[in-house]
Amino acid sequence: MKRLALILICLLLQACSATTKGLGDSLWDSLFGTPGVQLTDDDIQNMPYASQYMQLNGGPQLFVVLAFSENGQQKWVTQDGATIVTQHGRLVKTLLSGDNLIDVNNLAADPLAKPGQIIDGATWTRTLGWTEHRQVRYATARSVFTWRGTDSVNVGSEETAVRVLDEEVTTDQTRWRNRYWVDSEGQIRQTEQYLGAN
Repeated sequence: MKRLALILICLLLQACSATTKGLGDSLWDSLFGTPGVQLTDDDIQNMPYASQYMQLNGGPQLFVVLAFSENGQQKWVTQDGATIVTQHGRLVKTLLSGDNLIDVNNLAADPLAKPGQIIDGATWTRTLGWTEHRQVRYATARSVFTWRGTDSVNVGSEETAVRVLDEEVTTDQTRWRNRYWVDSEGQIRQTEQYLGAN
């Protein structure tokens, strides 16, 4: 009986440790999702660098800071050192810890270069390169763009009216949907994108 009491006391003490708390948090997050990063209005106003929220493949919301802008591409860095490259709001390359998007061609013809001028039914074809289980894969992707009405985007306490643009992407093997929230000036204010099929 004394052994059982001693084991219970040890387990209770261990439950308070940072490692066990982290394990509990990880279990909670895996079951119910992670909320991601949320900044206050003051944090946003006082940010000395270009920055944005990102969410990849339905994961938690990330906060990224612009590291470089060159040749029409923006290179964003996360707190843990991952790099995400965008062009006209589109993900074109990732340098993450696992599999990555390694190439998107025909970017000069991407309708997102002028999102405010996209008409329903606009199309775009390109080749995508990515890694899957550390193996390089390529596929031709065809996109069809469709406007889906209006919405609003909130950043801090600021609300912006936007139009919602869907991009249906199809390859020979699969399909997925990306979504873009475009303001009245043709700026993409928010996106929901997938590196490939989800």
